Amino acid sequence: MYDGINYKCVTTDAPATIRNGRTLVPMRFFLEALGAKLWWVPKDKKVVVIIPQKPHETDSYRYWESVTKIEMWIGYARARVNGSVYDMPSDVPPQIIYSRTYVPLRFIGEMTGWKADWDGDAKVAVIHR
Repeated sequence: MYDGINYKCVTTDAPATIRNGRTLVPMRFFLEALGAKLWWVPKDKKVVVIIPQKPHETDSYRYWESVTKIEMWIGYARARVNGSVYDMPSDVPPQIIYSRTYVPLRFIGEMTGWKADWDGDAKVAVIHR
């Protein structure tokens, strides 16, 4: 996967996978490569993602002008993004594969404001703004 930030190729020990013709990626790896923070809420089988969108720096500190908050539940084909509910492909909800949470690449790309493409020949996910 190319991270789209520094245009470097990053790899993971948990490969992307194809389910029902859709590319699923390991969520933590994918989103942390884009600067996000993730939390797992075991009681609800929920993942909470915070993605800083616009950094702003002053002489004394750095802060984020806006963030995107995404909430997703394992096995449930809906996500809450900044309080609004969005449907994802019903045949590939967030799921546990290889002991990791996997999500549809295109959906998570769209929800984060990044464009996500799959190069089937090279078997590489390319993420960019």
